[in-house]
Amino acid sequence: MIIYHTAPVRTFPLLVDQMTQVFRRSYHFRFPIRASNISDHRWGMLNNVIAYDYQLAEVPRRSVPNPGFPFNVLNNGINFIEPELLEDIDFLYGVFDGGLIKKSEGDFVFTIISEPVRHIYDIFSYLVFVNSTSRGAERVSEGVALFDGVVSAGLHRFIDRFLAGERDIVVGNRSFHLIDDFFRFNLAVDYDYVGVEAKIDDALTVLSSRLEISLNPTERLVSRRSSIASESRYRYDDLCRSLRREIAAYEALLTS
Repeated sequence: MIIYHTAPVRTFPLLVDQMTQVFRRSYHFRFPIRASNISDHRWGMLNNVIAYDYQLAEVPRRSVPNPGFPFNVLNNGINFIEPELLEDIDFLYGVFDGGLIKKSEGDFVFTIISEPVRHIYDIFSYLVFVNSTSRGAERVSEGVALFDGVVSAGLHRFIDRFLAGERDIVVGNRSFHLIDDFFRFNLAVDYDYVGVEAKIDDALTVLSSRLEISLNPTERLVSRRSSIASESRYRYDDLCRSLRREIAAYEALLTS
């Protein structure tokens, strides 16, 4: 299985658009939020809060076309699927806890990252963008409404919360935990390849070769690598200190 452990901004939607055309069974594993207990987990799944509980230990490897998990609705909030209807997943992608990746023989795990400090500012710009452009039921089904409070509080509060380690999002008087992978490069994941958005052309060349597929550096994909960049420098030095390990890893990749 090919696993694209994605960052939630910039190039990934366009790259995914290309890759899902190649693989027969693609699955969007979008689980950026954890529930604190099984009751909140069940409530969240039944109310379009994409969250999982402590019992989930690995990314799925078998599923069905839309929707996905083979779990009982009473236990996990998703309709029961007969095992014989399941198919192997070829390509899994999304924002989720990298600790759920347990590699098996034949797996290829990769990610593409941007400059770690700028990424924090860009996440907020991205949330503002999707919050302002989503309408109606889409705001709930796509999880946009989860971030209404975050966006309305403003960039400075967003940065302050990140630096303080505050990750909770309250929905329906229930508290959910936004995973750290939403914000930073997960250095603990056993990636087979890590690319950088500043060199997206090189990343596509490597992925095309190693996956034996054709990925094209379209004009939109190349320009997207810097299309969201914020000009803010609020608490920039504090962010540099907080992200020093990620910055070191990024700079090593950038110069390799």
